[in-house]
Amino acid sequence: MSRISFASGLANRAPDPCSGSTMIKGIAQEWFGTSVLRGLVRPRAAQCEKTGVGSYEQAVRTLLISPRVQAIAGIVGASGLQILLLAILSLLLARVLTIEDFGITRIVTAYMVVLTMFGHVCMHDAVSSFVARVATMEEKSEYVTAGSKLVVISSSIVVAAFQIIVFSGPWWTGRLQSALAVVALFLPVLSLTLVYTAVLQSIGSHKRLGVAVLLGGVIPLVCILPFSSVWSLTGWIVGRGLSYLLLLFVGVFLVREFLRVVRVSSAVYARLRAFARVQIVSGILSMCMQSADILILERFGASLSEVAMYGLAALFARSILFVPGALGRVYFRELAEGAMGRAYEKPAIRLLSVVSAVSIILSVLIAVCVPLLVERFYGVEYLGSVPILRVMCVGIAFNGLWSALSTINTAINKPSFAVAMSVGGVCTSIAFLVMLIPTYGSIGAAWAMNAAYAAGTAIGLWLLYSKEEHS
Repeated sequence: MSRISFASGLANRAPDPCSGSTMIKGIAQEWFGTSVLRGLVRPRAAQCEKTGVGSYEQAVRTLLISPRVQAIAGIVGASGLQILLLAILSLLLARVLTIEDFGITRIVTAYMVVLTMFGHVCMHDAVSSFVARVATMEEKSEYVTAGSKLVVISSSIVVAAFQIIVFSGPWWTGRLQSALAVVALFLPVLSLTLVYTAVLQSIGSHKRLGVAVLLGGVIPLVCILPFSSVWSLTGWIVGRGLSYLLLLFVGVFLVREFLRVVRVSSAVYARLRAFARVQIVSGILSMCMQSADILILERFGASLSEVAMYGLAALFARSILFVPGALGRVYFRELAEGAMGRAYEKPAIRLLSVVSAVSIILSVLIAVCVPLLVERFYGVEYLGSVPILRVMCVGIAFNGLWSALSTINTAINKPSFAVAMSVGGVCTSIAFLVMLIPTYGSIGAAWAMNAAYAAGTAIGLWLLYSKEEHS
């Protein structure tokens, strides 16, 4: 069967309106948001009801064993559990640490986002894009090996430069300085882990990818929380470093067949560098944009308490990004394989449609349910995060679409589209953050980021639509 919709393939073989495959097509099209067939499915469903429920049961059973549905359920489920475990970790850290120490952990995490982008120089995107398109194990091993070497070199340079900045500059002192310096030492470890996780995505190994994603939540929880409970901020630093090392070990084990001693041609290095040169622009800008709100809040003199409020709200608001991320991983290989002949358009449209619908639903749930959780679990000292969270919920759909578009651009080898999105988003974010934070503080920062993600998403959709129309 060709790599078209599972449901459509079955429907071509069994046109009977009461057959299980026809019902599967209706279910699948409803899920993927195709409203044209909705009116056709309902009367056929009513007709099937007159003949019995066997066809429904068959349809459900067949749908549940579909490889695509199993992959989506596995990756989304693992990603959801990872987010849940990390949310539990942050929730518990906010209770075991002082509010100042918790604010430091948020600041260190924000800086690590920026450092990570410079560390891996988007080589994980380059490796995954090429690995998905080459045929032999030897070629795949070449790209993985070359990418690993380049990442170790680049991340080590970044660590050395950052250590000089931390200890020689006047920007950080005391415990914040120490935390930044120590956690940054693990940058090469983190960068390699990202490369190996991207390899699992590119080869379509959904089971192993699900294991890696799930352990990405289990290991930090098991490592960081006990140490933080005993040694506070120092324990958080130790646990964070240990979790980085264990996750790298997991990544190496899961991609071990590609980590062979192979001779890497200069052409492989050249292709990876050429892809990364463009992608790094988008990557740096988008990652900086994700951290710009907290960093500019800090630079404009916000207290650690206000940073902690904003960081807690952002944790909840951005937690739904596992949905477009997980769905993008499932569709990545199909998008990459169809990049040469516009066969990516249908999976891209399905991905964007599902992400839009789910993001809107989840934003409403977060706006309604999370404030109750904050009030009951965190206590009155964190109630200031509730109005910030409600503002952030307005932009959750744009944030999700941005993530989905980024996956599409990487898979179809269009890093220039991602650059355009990132330039629009980061320019909008900085302009609005600088204008709104001095007057409105953290609330202004939330509105600024909503505007930034909306601008970037609009640019990305326009570029994708223009390509589809004129290519």
